[in-house]
Amino acid sequence: METFHTRGGRCVVTTDALEVKKSELHFTGRYWSRSKPRTLVALTVFVLLPLALLFADPSLFPIVLGLVVVGYGLRFPRDYRRVDRIPLEDVVVVERVGGVPLAVPRLAVWYHDGVMGGFRYVQFPPRWFGGDDDLERATAVLRERGLPVQS
Repeated sequence: METFHTRGGRCVVTTDALEVKKSELHFTGRYWSRSKPRTLVALTVFVLLPLALLFADPSLFPIVLGLVVVGYGLRFPRDYRRVDRIPLEDVVVVERVGGVPLAVPRLAVWYHDGVMGGFRYVQFPPRWFGGDDDLERATAVLRERGLPVQS
């Protein structure tokens, strides 16, 4: 049984399945444990700065709320949490996604269970917090299990 970190927890690769498990610790807690200065900078830019702008001009509240709703709406259809256990024999191919420097590295696991197929994203922490190292470890683990991983 091999494990590797994902953005929201960890992924366990057993002899017969790939299981994505959500962590009890929020992913920001893991970022804090990896790099305290980077986490402080990120929190300042993405949380405190928007809050300061919001309190400086309360008329920005509908705009900020609208951006949050649109962001959630764009994320919701991806539905990358729909399948938490994929048998290894159902996996067709695993693709590495996110070659752009600011993108979050992830794997797209394509599977077909005989009735219907689909895919599931396995996201990793941002590159700034060591996501590339986790992606390389995941790629090595999946290749050891005999799964086709495309770059």
